[in-house]
Amino acid sequence: MFDEFSGKLIEKIKKDTVIGDPTDTKVNLGPLALDRQLTLLKSQVEQAKLDGAEILHGSLNFKMPGEMSTGNFFEPIVTHGIRFDSPSYEVEFFGPVFNLYKLRTSKEILDLANKSNYGLAGTVFTKDLERAKDYSVRLRVGSVTINDIQVTYSELPSGGIKNSGYGRECYSDGLLEIANRKCIVNQNW
Repeated sequence: MFDEFSGKLIEKIKKDTVIGDPTDTKVNLGPLALDRQLTLLKSQVEQAKLDGAEILHGSLNFKMPGEMSTGNFFEPIVTHGIRFDSPSYEVEFFGPVFNLYKLRTSKEILDLANKSNYGLAGTVFTKDLERAKDYSVRLRVGSVTINDIQVTYSELPSGGIKNSGYGRECYSDGLLEIANRKCIVNQNW
């Protein structure tokens, strides 16, 4: 095991993750939307292994039983050891992949998070609410959740920065994204 935290994370994943049909209310992890997403995610994790990452939990050979065996299901994977100078560090794993790093200072934590070319969302887990507020402001991401999983709510704007997109969805910001607004200019009126 990497450390005590990784052990607790892996136990929580094992205990709480229910993979399957997303229409089942007990399920909290459904399939990826497309075959190519599954293929890409598997190849990204394989490359991370080549770049020095160790898989602490999960398997790239995961298959659901029975009629769901042909679905695009991906078991949560926990890794550690992706070097900061490797190509895998700059990859956006768009699926249930946790890359763990052991850092010692707040500066190291924020430098690592903000070094990424991506910035969709971040989560801060801490019992120190002042630290959570400080990190939330200093993280360069589109949204931050404190002590919970990242969820999109229709009443709040959602969207990324850097290479994770631009603009916002949901809330009034999202309405403006899909609205056709017309501007008529006639200086003779």
